Amino acid sequence: MISRSSRNVSFSAMLYVIFLLVNLALKKKTTWQSTSHDASVGSEKAVDGLKSDLSYVGQQCSISLDGQTTVTWWVNLGGILSLYNIVIFYRTDNLVWNASNDHSGRFLGFSVYVSNTTNRLDGMLCFHDTMYTRATIPAVVIITCIVHGQYVIYYNERIQNIIYPSEYSTHAFVELCEVEVYGCPAPRRYGSNCSLQCPTNCKQYCHIESGYCFQCHPGYMGGHCEQQCSTKKYGEDCSQDCGICLEYKQCDHINGTCQDGCDRGYHGHLCRTECVPGQYGVNCKDTCSEHCLVTNRCNHTTGECRGGCKPGWKGLYCDKSKEEPNWQVRFYGVLAALCVCVTVIAVLIVVMCLLQRQSKSGTHKGHPLNERQHPKLNVSYIEEMTGGNVKSEYQELSERDDTSPYDVIKS
Repeated sequence: MISRSSRNVSFSAMLYVIFLLVNLALKKKTTWQSTSHDASVGSEKAVDGLKSDLSYVGQQCSISLDGQTTVTWWVNLGGILSLYNIVIFYRTDNLVWNASNDHSGRFLGFSVYVSNTTNRLDGMLCFHDTMYTRATIPAVVIITCIVHGQYVIYYNERIQNIIYPSEYSTHAFVELCEVEVYGCPAPRRYGSNCSLQCPTNCKQYCHIESGYCFQCHPGYMGGHCEQQCSTKKYGEDCSQDCGICLEYKQCDHINGTCQDGCDRGYHGHLCRTECVPGQYGVNCKDTCSEHCLVTNRCNHTTGECRGGCKPGWKGLYCDKSKEEPNWQVRFYGVLAALCVCVTVIAVLIVVMCLLQRQSKSGTHKGHPLNERQHPKLNVSYIEEMTGGNVKSEYQELSERDDTSPYDVIKS
């Protein structure tokens, strides 16, 4: 029979899990890598829900053949589910469970895995006994294993050439009278009655008690995957670095796309690809100067020609002709020309004013002046002052005043 202490531990644990969670292993499909010598103690007996008789003759236990070096038993839960704990009722033959019970030595050294395949090494090790003795190992073992998986696997071994503790049995056994697996019967559920839905951005599963996400969808982080990636990160676990974003903005937190374009010298949706030869600038929209020493070879970021310019050209971008005067020379040349024009116009204005004044002074109170009182203007002097541009003007005025009023009266 089971000892009182074992009964108490089992009963209290069962009260906890029965009222909160569901036995997911009950009457599910089982198998093992061993052959029993009696169909009445096959692998399915460990999940039939019967554990009142923990002996061979009770036919409520899965019992393997003697003489095995390794034994493996598993139950298929029918899908990947969130688990909380695993309870194992071992064969006692209804005898006092202590060091004198021969079956306690067969239980020592066992392991329990949870996997998504029938290969235990593909999954997670929930428990491996390395500390129990025949006097301390309980007949009912409760293993807390908060994971998700489809297969719960029991494994034990007695491999040759490995030295085991003296209390261990000589051979490996499966002697499981009941294996109960408690968890949520539906995926992506958690809470005391599995009534809560895992956070939206959890990747598949969450902690069965707290709803804490084991892993987030790409682009999210935090215990409940409630935060978007930040600080120029994106993707799975926010572990990817954004590309060279325009104005150093945050890229798309899920796929890394630079939504506002790339900074100078880069292109592509991730802004990680340098401009192709011949292009540069923001989103690679600018074209290198054709006057670069190596045609269309320039810095992909700034556009500065690499290796200098072709003959006859200069500047960082090879956009200035060496024969062309610089802007200072052009400026002062234009300024000098403007000064000359202003000077000429000023002289012309002075000459015109003199001509008009002399024309008005030629008649005094209606009496004409004789030739001695009306000397002709010194045309050569004016021409010298104006550069020869007044002669024609003077001649035109002289022709118009060829006959004086005095000559008309005299005749």
